[in-house]
Amino acid sequence: MNTFIFNQPSRKSLYLNFGLFILIQIIISCLVFGLGWDKANNPAFIKKPYIVPSGALVGSVWIFLYILMSYARWFLNRFINVEANNIKSTITILLIWCSLYPFYTFAIDSAYGGLVGNAGIFILSLVIISKSWKNTKTVSFLILPVLLWITFATTIILSELGYF
Repeated sequence: MNTFIFNQPSRKSLYLNFGLFILIQIIISCLVFGLGWDKANNPAFIKKPYIVPSGALVGSVWIFLYILMSYARWFLNRFINVEANNIKSTITILLIWCSLYPFYTFAIDSAYGGLVGNAGIFILSLVIISKSWKNTKTVSFLILPVLLWITFATTIILSELGYF
């Protein structure tokens, strides 16, 4: 059994999982807004998107999604099997991938980077949902909002690129 504190089924582990990943999201949000990456004028954008959610809304949604992903990761600590550990590892990769989003979208000022990033989040979320559906539907339901949000976010990018 792995004795790493983040991988224990204790309340302390839950709080540490929440704290770490929410802190990462807060730092990322500070970078995005502090460096003005959210105001970039990307020449790849062809037109104004059909909707422009406020930065506060987007940041709030991501904090909520990080709470769900962190809880899903922690929830799997109660299971001691290879499948649960693999799903937990995939959730950790998803959390890291989501944290890198501003760097492959805003920092490089590329809508196409955003599409690639969203595709990665979509695929990872779908893998987690499909692998956890049989034995731990709770995890599937906790990750489903990530899949739905990233689908919505992708429609915004596609509209900026003039696809609809």
